[in-house]
Amino acid sequence: MKRHITTYPLLLILFALIVACTQQEHEELEAPDEATITFSVTSEQTFDTRASADNIGKGNNVNRLVCAVYDVHGNLLNELGNTDNGQLAMDFPTGGVNVRLRLARGQEYKVVFWASCAECTAYNTDDLSDITVDYSKMLCNDDKCDAFCKAEVFTVSSGDETRSVVLRRPFAQFNIGMLESEFEALKEQGIDFSSSQITLGPVANAFNAVDNSISTSDIAETATFAKAPIPNEHFYVETVSDDETINTEYKYLAMCYLLVADINEATSTYSTVLNNMSVTLFDDSKNENTTIELQEIPVQRNWTTNICFTKESLTNIY
Repeated sequence: MKRHITTYPLLLILFALIVACTQQEHEELEAPDEATITFSVTSEQTFDTRASADNIGKGNNVNRLVCAVYDVHGNLLNELGNTDNGQLAMDFPTGGVNVRLRLARGQEYKVVFWASCAECTAYNTDDLSDITVDYSKMLCNDDKCDAFCKAEVFTVSSGDETRSVVLRRPFAQFNIGMLESEFEALKEQGIDFSSSQITLGPVANAFNAVDNSISTSDIAETATFAKAPIPNEHFYVETVSDDETINTEYKYLAMCYLLVADINEATSTYSTVLNNMSVTLFDDSKNENTTIELQEIPVQRNWTTNICFTKESLTNIY
């Protein structure tokens, strides 16, 4: 009887300790001071529903997403990343991806996203506040140089939530083209352009995705998008005539992406009007080329500037 009286309190104490430990583990697992924030990340091009076999400018080569989390003071929160530089890195499939983070309730954060092609080596994104562009690694007509980004600023509420994030291009897209019929007419005249090159400048080569600005001190005086085959693709120019919208199809002669200021940064040391630009079209079968100098060409971030040639000369800028 005495042995039972002695053992019973010990069992109660042991049971209480087990319960206490279980409760503590449950509290640590639940982390009541945190919430799960799910970012549904897509790009603007995800919503392009135009039926076409052409790929340029549709973001189809963008397949890798990196993101970094910053506090209200702009400090990178390394512990929320899965890479050596404190970033989260993952695949970015067509249609977008969900990114989930556990963040402190009531705190303000800035989560910065950058999506590009894993095969493109022109961008150094180890630091999203100082993304550098090496134009020497960007070929003319290379859609793998496309990219999208967004900085999402928010305060974590009292519960879990899902936030929609739509990425947009930090670049201007520059297209040069010609009507297919006129391109074929040139062939009949013995002129067969098969590759092209673009040279322009000055152009920015550093971008801060955290505050959506480009560096005014890091400028490339000349950027050359190296010679590459002319793509067998087309772009479309929309015009309005007599209240009628007309979409005209042009064959690509050359294209590139270039880093420019956003619309509210037009007073920087470079201009959103290009005055030193040349396009060289190569007839490789004859080892001949034609270079056309262009002036006063407007470009704008996340917009496309289309230049359309006829057989004789430049006709319109849209």
